Amino acid sequence: MYSITTNSTEFLRDRAPSPPYEIITTDGTDFSGYDSGCVDEVDNQGAREARRGGYSLKDTLKWDPASYIIVQRELRAIATRSFVLKKKFEEQVKITKDSYVQEARDRFPFLNEYRSAWPAEDFAHMYLKNTSETARRQKART
Repeated sequence: MYSITTNSTEFLRDRAPSPPYEIITTDGTDFSGYDSGCVDEVDNQGAREARRGGYSLKDTLKWDPASYIIVQRELRAIATRSFVLKKKFEEQVKITKDSYVQEARDRFPFLNEYRSAWPAEDFAHMYLKNTSETARRQKART
């Protein structure tokens, strides 16, 4: 399980932390010093299962709940600014997707530890799936 720690008071106000921050394990081990092989295992599992249409991102990442919510909220805000919310992730323009991932990496540098920053993409997949389905339902009602 991982948690985001920061010296910033913004973290205490339930907002995404401003750098500097780090990911540490619950036993106090610095996340940045771990064996990157474990990320590949999660990466492969996440990528495979996501494409089959069913897995829990929260369970796969094993971050502590507060950290997960902080990252999720910030990535939703980036996605809202970046994407056409009526379209699924797969339907978005490639340059927009690349820009979103880069902004996510800039905001949360630990995402660079995951191949292709796949957690950021998976958050966007889920968010855009929900927003596009809502838009489609609203359009069908009119």
